[in-house]
Amino acid sequence: VKRTTGKLLRHCRREQRDKTKQKSVFFNLQIALFEIPPESKTKPKLVHLPHPFRTLEETKICIFTPDTQEKYQKLVQEEVPSATVIALKHLRSKYKPSSVKKKLCNEFDCFLAPSSMLANLAPFLGKPFFDRRKQPAAIELQKGSIRESVERAVESTRVMIGTGPSLSVHIASVDQSPEEIEDNIIRGMNKIAATLQGWGNIRTVHVKTDFSKSLQLYSSEEFSDSDSDSEF
Repeated sequence: VKRTTGKLLRHCRREQRDKTKQKSVFFNLQIALFEIPPESKTKPKLVHLPHPFRTLEETKICIFTPDTQEKYQKLVQEEVPSATVIALKHLRSKYKPSSVKKKLCNEFDCFLAPSSMLANLAPFLGKPFFDRRKQPAAIELQKGSIRESVERAVESTRVMIGTGPSLSVHIASVDQSPEEIEDNIIRGMNKIAATLQGWGNIRTVHVKTDFSKSLQLYSSEEFSDSDSDSEF
């Protein structure tokens, strides 16, 4: 892991030298499964990382709420004043064109919503949200617990089960130290495997950045049946 991440990190930083407005570049784990877990396809699972690659203070947050926007606007502003609130009725009426949806997706780093809304949001978000793995994650909108819930969601990575036997998960940022990246990959992948029915369901794991080729970290073929549930 150390050798692989070091190679990718050096490559990314060489690419960034001449780019003055480079956005954050992520390390992504590409995970191939033997079987697709039966979990919800609209609700990402949150996995807390030992070294979060973003913080509440540095993240542009958009929270989708039920149609009584004024009520939730006040609640959110009291605990997370930097967050933007968009009611479901406004998402349906004001963000219909694909170009507007794409602009919304690019405007914010993180999208959140009450758990009960997640299934209803998917038809109104469009392809950009799924391509960039920005599907809203679940939070609580109860007075007194909003900030804690938002902070936990922002500082976690998301495991999104799709319709196929593979997925990609943000695991670190190139702005982090090599030690933090390595620790996130090792400890984070062990937590991610637990959400995917264990290591016995993991076929391969590769790591790549947003602009690099992928490098293999794990293959089930390299382990015997007795070691199939081993951690990194």
